[in-house]
Amino acid sequence: MEYLFSFFIGSIFGSFIAVILYRRPKNIKYVFGRSKCENCNYTIPYYYNIPIISFLILKGKCKNCNVKINYNNLFYEILCGLVSLYIFNIYGLSFNYILRFFQMLIIVLIIFSDILEKDIYIIDMFLLFIIEFIYKIYNNNLNINNLKYALIFFFIMLLLYILTKSIGMGDVILSFVIGFFFDNIYYVFLIFRMSFFLGAIVSIVLILSKKKTKKDYIAFSPYLLISLLYYL
Repeated sequence: MEYLFSFFIGSIFGSFIAVILYRRPKNIKYVFGRSKCENCNYTIPYYYNIPIISFLILKGKCKNCNVKINYNNLFYEILCGLVSLYIFNIYGLSFNYILRFFQMLIIVLIIFSDILEKDIYIIDMFLLFIIEFIYKIYNNNLNINNLKYALIFFFIMLLLYILTKSIGMGDVILSFVIGFFFDNIYYVFLIFRMSFFLGAIVSIVLILSKKKTKKDYIAFSPYLLISLLYYL
């Protein structure tokens, strides 16, 4: 029952992630306000706003206008539900679970904002940093090396940005946040290596499949964050 509850809580936040990703680029308020159909502006009742279950009951369509609901909503609900389940399995119901869970939500936001909008929001990176700062204080694991390696990773990526323009400034700032997670330079090197390896592989596949060209924007933050999660 605890695992089911954890999944359900994750799916609720996944629904909120979907709202943010849809509304934020359009400058629509997303923290407050009722959910509405994107097509007919129908205010969705609470009993039709239950993650995953409502989508299945309504067969993926708006109750009012019968237009198909974006499957992205269901995807984020399931994804965040699984994320919550995974973290709960590691930490149980604890303060560490809460911190890591919200970090994962922010990571999902950063990844899909970069993919969909070609943008990384400063507020997302700031929140990711603050939560990690709290996590380290709570676990008595904060030391000067965290800041030192954050700065080292930042300046390495900044140099790469200046010389090649192959990454964006958002990636440079994100590298500072990622470097702060660790107190060992070896992990910074591993993340640097793995992220560029993953980025190169995916870019080659996209270019060869003609889904992207060499001049097209290819989000790099997903590879940085996947590498972070792998070594975290």
